[in-house]
Amino acid sequence: MLQLRVLEAPGLKRSRVESTVGCRGMMYVLGRDARVASVVCPGRTVSRLHAIVLIEETRTWIINRSRHGTFVDGRLVRDRIEARPGSRLTLSSEKPHYRFVLEKKYTRRFSEEESTVGSRAAGRQVREISVLTWNVGAQKSRPNLDSVRNIQRVAETIGGCRSTDGRLLFVALQEVDAGVGLCEALRAPTLLRGLLEKQGLRWLQGAAGRSGKVNALLWPAELEVLGTREVDLGGTNAPMVSARLRVDHLTLSVGSAHVDCEPPPAAAAAAAKDYCCRKKWRAWLRAASGRSDAAIVAADFNEDLARYGAAGRVVSAPLATHGWTWGSYHGYHSDARRWAKKGRIIDGVVGAGLVRGGLGAELLHVPDEIGKIDPDDHEALDDVFRRHPPASDHFPVLARATLHDHL
Repeated sequence: MLQLRVLEAPGLKRSRVESTVGCRGMMYVLGRDARVASVVCPGRTVSRLHAIVLIEETRTWIINRSRHGTFVDGRLVRDRIEARPGSRLTLSSEKPHYRFVLEKKYTRRFSEEESTVGSRAAGRQVREISVLTWNVGAQKSRPNLDSVRNIQRVAETIGGCRSTDGRLLFVALQEVDAGVGLCEALRAPTLLRGLLEKQGLRWLQGAAGRSGKVNALLWPAELEVLGTREVDLGGTNAPMVSARLRVDHLTLSVGSAHVDCEPPPAAAAAAAKDYCCRKKWRAWLRAASGRSDAAIVAADFNEDLARYGAAGRVVSAPLATHGWTWGSYHGYHSDARRWAKKGRIIDGVVGAGLVRGGLGAELLHVPDEIGKIDPDDHEALDDVFRRHPPASDHFPVLARATLHDHL
């Protein structure tokens, strides 16, 4: 594992030039804006977000994000370049110069100032978090939000997780029908938002997609909001919504999405739309990883890993490259008319950065009768779903993890 050390930085005394820059998880974010960068480098030739040093177990990447240029061993980085021990990093070709070197970690005595910083870091809390992801509107026979009573049931489920779990709860809802109800006051997002905000959750809703449905994201109202974003992934039902939040001393990006990962028809237009979706999805992954200490995306993925293997069309391929790891995936899909177990991702969570704990998850609202039914007995499964309205083709998935301030 490598670390980044300062060689030259304007305004620093020689004794501090050799100081090791504090690392935020698996990466260093360099720039002039303290709200974005973990390594703040003031100067007119340094961008707000200038460069990212992504340190993995076996490889290290230098990623350029500035028009002023990032140089590794004198070479201009066009997009990204792999670095090795001893590689020298320079921000911009003009003064003031900021120069760093990548070297293997070593043990040394800390100065009084560094010890103080280390004590503050050691005092950070390890936060326990939960992420509830739920596609509440995709059901064809009996949608979860087709009545006021069902909307109340959804709110009660979320409230139960918030009151009994004891962790910070983040909620990602997909395909919330924006058109249910005769007027705005009776529409599903309005009713559900009011019920959940009474529980101390803050609601963020994206624009309606071509199906008239929206994705929504909720988080504890006491958290500081650093910014929100909406991303149109192209081939999806509705734009993805995400928020960048302050959790203690850490920054966390959380997103809610419906990602259409299934293969398109063999037509040029469909193939182009699929490529656009993959490109935008990977761009969001890079941005979320680079701007935050930790990032989580909860989504209805619909990716058939049994068919595509490790090189998944949309999600799998960029995950390993950018330090993302899988969470759990479970569910029953009405189109396939079968349980989604190994090899198929329906509803789940992925995390990056300082997310730990394996994102172990559990399904909620699963009837006890399900365990006694043959997964291939579609008629029996459908009969259970008809008698248990909340448990239809998409179940709520509650994933648990921790946020650490160190690797």
